[in-house]
Amino acid sequence: MFSYDAYLRYVLPFRDMLMGYRAALSSCEFAILRHDVEFDTHRALEMAKIENKSGIKSTYFFQVRSDAYNLASIENKEILFEIMGMGHEVGLHMYLSHFDKYEDSVFKREVRLQNKILSELIEKPVDCFSVHRPKPWFLEIREDVIGSMINAYGPSFFEYVEQPKDIKYFADSTHQWNYGEPKLIAGITKYQILTHPDEWFEFPNEVEKNYHLTYEAHCDRFNKTLMSENKRFNNLGPIT
Repeated sequence: MFSYDAYLRYVLPFRDMLMGYRAALSSCEFAILRHDVEFDTHRALEMAKIENKSGIKSTYFFQVRSDAYNLASIENKEILFEIMGMGHEVGLHMYLSHFDKYEDSVFKREVRLQNKILSELIEKPVDCFSVHRPKPWFLEIREDVIGSMINAYGPSFFEYVEQPKDIKYFADSTHQWNYGEPKLIAGITKYQILTHPDEWFEFPNEVEKNYHLTYEAHCDRFNKTLMSENKRFNNLGPIT
């Protein structure tokens, strides 16, 4: 189910409606394709390449407070620029899990901090952000623009109600489509499709297998880093 071929079958019907957040603000018909990158920048790059071959442009949101990847590393900066070079947009996947409630000055300071870090890494202003695991206190902030950045959960893109009527939201969180599988719906002209590149692979697999593959890839990259940076470890050979 979560193979790259399946992914294209889901999103290709929306191709003629696809646009970024800024353009969608003034459009009465749109489909926004969004990727929150949680664990693996390499998976994000692979998905960006697949989309590029199919004429699809989307927005990739990266964390700057992630314990899973260092966005400032030489390799990851190259990945960022390669993704942008294909015409995709890079936004901020904002980490706010250390906040339990909304405090205006503290929140906006954090927005500015994370924005500054990412904008310096990509060498251009950051135009939009999505929040990592948004809590109710954040979703209750019904503003499209916060601190000069477009909020992916703003009212123009996401209806914070039990039964949305105007904007259809799809998300593949936890390796399943909790709001239904992406498809065009009669009478609906606005869509936001959230995927996590970490969930997708060249062949379909169950969630446990998928995360084992992600874990193994991280171990392999860390192993290579140890071998290149530490001569003693290099003499011991790779971990088996």
